[in-house]
This record gives sequence, structure tokens and C-alpha cells, in this order.
Amino acid sequence: MRLLPLLIRVARTPIVQFFAAGGILFLVYRPKSDEARIVLTDERYNELIAAELRSGRTAPNEEERREIVTRYLESELFFRESIRLGMAGDDPQVKKRLADLARAVARGATSVEVPSEEELKRQFDAHWDRYSAPPKVRLDYIFFSSNQHEHPETELKALREDLLRDPKKPIAALGEQAPLARDAPWVTHAELTRILGKEVADAAFRVAVASWSEPVAGAHGYFLLRAREVDVLVAPSFETVRDQVMADVVRERGRARERSWVKSAAKRYTIELPHGVRYGFEP
Repeated sequence: MRLLPLLIRVARTPIVQFFAAGGILFLVYRPKSDEARIVLTDERYNELIAAELRSGRTAPNEEERREIVTRYLESELFFRESIRLGMAGDDPQVKKRLADLARAVARGATSVEVPSEEELKRQFDAHWDRYSAPPKVRLDYIFFSSNQHEHPETELKALREDLLRDPKKPIAALGEQAPLARDAPWVTHAELTRILGKEVADAAFRVAVASWSEPVAGAHGYFLLRAREVDVLVAPSFETVRDQVMADVVRERGRARERSWVKSAAKRYTIELPHGVRYGFEP
């Protein structure tokens, strides 16, 4: 088992042992009253959303916004807990490192318990698609930008009727260029989500081969989509992905311990958010 020696080496490193011991102190100290509030202002919330857009992603939906806020609050909680150990400074890089180290303590970085074969097989059976080569699709698309068309959805609906009546009608000159090349090779759902957004990716994998979808809203306009070919999901054998399954089980155990720790630590703080904003570990 190649993972076990790695876990043992990690557990024996002085920094992990030090912070594991420090984790005990997390349960003892309490924040001062003036440190017991975590406030996410409207301005900071807008900055977090803007950072997602600057990274090239599409505008986050409600679930994704909630995850952004959750990550922010978790980092704040881990940092506040490191403050209680008297280790924190005000430098942003120091703050991030301390938060990461506190997160490692919460995950149980010193645990070297190896998953049983039964647990590994349960993980594989429950998530076999995760270990498969993902489905891929080759697409044709027609994109009408909201900047170039007053009613792009309505116009595309009419165009779709024309294309269904005349399937051989040339499409190369129709519409505008989107971030995806018109002659793009095979793309996965994850790749399409990153490039054009989840709604477009979902529609691309629903549309029948050689047929045109209804107009689909993207970040900056609407799409008609036609699948040229689809490469379906093929399940691997358990033996070929066993190491990956083991790594996932160990990681998920750590994440479960982290979530439990976060919910417990959050009880020591008052969390104030902009109106209507939610996070993922609310009591």
C-alpha cells in the first residue's frame, strides 16, 4: 500500500505533530469578546464575487455563491482559531499559512488509519462514474450575443425552425464567435462548464446527436447546440483505480472531520453577513 508510508511520513513531521498538539488547545482557549465576531460586509462580499469573475469563470449561481462565502468563513474561522494560540500576525501570507495549518489540524493530519478493502469497494460502487473517463461531446453551435442582437432568444428560436426544416443549411457564417472554437475537438462537461457555463454544458449533453437544442442562455447571450458525436462513459475496473479510490476515502475522511470542527468552532463566534447571503455550515 503506497499510501500508508506516505501518511506515516506526514504524521511524523515535526510541524504536523506540533499543530496536532496545538489542536488540543483549540478546545481550551476562548476568543475575547471583541474577537468573537466575523463580519462579511457588502463590499467584501462583492469583492469575493468579482474575484471569481476575474479568474475567467462565469457568473456564479446561488449555490456557487454560497460555496464562495463558505470558503471565506472557513478561512476566517481557522485563522481566528490560530489567533487563540497566540501565533498570528497581520501579514496576509502569514494569515493564509496559519489558516491552512489550522485546517490540517481539523482534518486530523496525523491520522494514518488505512481504509479497509470493504470501505474502498463501497466508495468505488457509490462513485464509479468519478473514476471513469468522463463523457465527451463534439459540438456545433450558433451563438447570438446579447450585445449584437436585441432579442437573441427569439431570433434563435426562429433560426432553429429553419435548421430543422433544412438540416444541411450551412451554419459557419451564422451568429458570433463564442469562447469555444467552432471546430473544437472533444470536450467534457467540466471543460464546457468552465468555458461556457453549466447551463450550456448541461444542454450540450442532453441534446440528441444531429439535432438542435432549444436556445440556451449563456453568460453573454444565447446558444443553439447540436451534438455531432458523443463518447459515452465507460466504467473502469476496481483494481485499476484502487489507489485513487483510497486517496479519495482518506481525503473525504479529513473533509468530514474538518466540517465537524468548523461547525463546532463556529459556535464560539457571531457571524454577520449581508442580507440574504447564506453559507454551508449554518446551524
